[in-house]
Amino acid sequence: MSRQSHPTRSLVHGSRWTLLLLLTLCLGCGGERAPAGPSIEPPKPTLDGLETPVVEALQEARRRVIAQPSSAAAWGSYGLSLHAHELVNEAVVCYRRAALLAPTDSRWPYLAGLALRTVEPTEALAEMARAEALEPRHGAFYVQYGDTLLESAEPEAAGQRYQRALQIAPQMAFAHYGLARVALLKGELAAAEQHLRDALGQRQAYREAHTLLAQVLQRSGDSEGARLHTWKATNYPDSTAPEDPVYEQVAAAGRSSVWAVRRGLAAAAAERYEEAEKELRYALEVRGDNATDLAYLGGVLAASGRAAEAMETYRKALALDPNSVVAHNNLAQALLQQGDLASAEDHLRQALSLDLNNREAQLNLSLILGRRGQLEESRLHLESLLQQSPGDVEALQLLAPLRLQMGFPEEALDLWQQLLDIQPSRLETLEQVVRLLVQRGEHGAAIKRLQQGVEIAPNSSRLVLFLAWELATAPDAELRDGARAVQLAQRVRRAYPEQYQPADVLAAAYAEQGDFDLAATEIEAALVLAKASQAPVLNELQARRSGYAQGRPFRQ
Repeated sequence: MSRQSHPTRSLVHGSRWTLLLLLTLCLGCGGERAPAGPSIEPPKPTLDGLETPVVEALQEARRRVIAQPSSAAAWGSYGLSLHAHELVNEAVVCYRRAALLAPTDSRWPYLAGLALRTVEPTEALAEMARAEALEPRHGAFYVQYGDTLLESAEPEAAGQRYQRALQIAPQMAFAHYGLARVALLKGELAAAEQHLRDALGQRQAYREAHTLLAQVLQRSGDSEGARLHTWKATNYPDSTAPEDPVYEQVAAAGRSSVWAVRRGLAAAAAERYEEAEKELRYALEVRGDNATDLAYLGGVLAASGRAAEAMETYRKALALDPNSVVAHNNLAQALLQQGDLASAEDHLRQALSLDLNNREAQLNLSLILGRRGQLEESRLHLESLLQQSPGDVEALQLLAPLRLQMGFPEEALDLWQQLLDIQPSRLETLEQVVRLLVQRGEHGAAIKRLQQGVEIAPNSSRLVLFLAWELATAPDAELRDGARAVQLAQRVRRAYPEQYQPADVLAAAYAEQGDFDLAATEIEAALVLAKASQAPVLNELQARRSGYAQGRPFRQ
């Protein structure tokens, strides 16, 4: 809060009470007060070319200011509407007036700073300094202030603001990203790397952090790590920004069709389909039917389970614009879900004729071709996509089994390994990789992958049991760990006492430790359970029982 000056010693007792009364009245009016200077006319920008709802919203906001010229809220609301519709100069006039009327509210100088950031950076910094003096309590402010300082070649001051953001919001990944940029300017590669890893630990889907970390690692001589983070960056949005409760008011004030589509797509991404539909229909009402918005709406309808409405919407979009790539793509996906591969393929080929490198069309067409057995053409589409975006996880996910089906298990393994490097939490892929590694006799690599998987998913009984089996039965002595294998297998055995596999693995673990009596007990239990479930493994279990009876642990 701004500091009040103390009454001078010359004031009489009664004057002091008068001053206190005035202060009390002022505080009671919500922080709004008339400025010392004369009233001013609210901005009246040219509204030619703006959509009707935008014009109406701006005119109404201006009327509220005229009706309440001493209201900071009215001036601020008008500023938000102007800002949302890119009338920046006029918005700044309103924000500054609101700041005069409510001098303890940090929102108005902050928003003025944001509005000025790309057009008048020096003035933007001055406004943000005024906001900072009021001690705003949200981390996004300090990240935005830090970014503005960094863009103005003031890295030390920027670093201080990023640190302040972390004090307020310790999980603010964007502050770590800012500190990494400051460290890079100083040539401190290790500090930059640590801040970027901290940022990604808090926000994995952070494209800019992956991209910058790749550059840092390349400069540090870690080309493998650089390649990995370049791959990871491929799979995330082009840009991200901190959640900013103040700037959200600007977005909420947007009445244009552009704002409606933005909000609609954001709601759809968050699976708030009713909200998304409302925003997209509003956009169509404002600017009339157009193929792109209709295609987006169709996607929301399809995601809501309204397939027939979605199909009708897509066809309406294509009737308006036969060259709409989005509409062709979305209609093809709907047809694909209905099993109409021929029609889906036709629309995807039309989409690719309009946009040769369209990602969605290439993915979906390769899927259709793979189902039809046209494996080579499917491979070509996927490899073309991976040349553009080497870490595209959906392309990797489709290409790996395709290469296995085509008789190239080593290529499939390499692709799956790449997929796991990018997204280690893909447990089904991890199991597939481990099985291929075991088939190739690479037990050390298999154990390493399994250990990574168990760290990610410690309650996955399949991974835990697989790791116990490898630790108990790997052919190389330096890879085996009987004690750890017993510990892991016991966990699963207790959880699934009716299944034969945990008993079998626990028996092998006991045998690795040399406890053949316990091994015999568990293998007998495994045989009973396998017979009850009619599992076709009795010969293998009996062979292991014979080995344990002779004091021989099982080896793969």
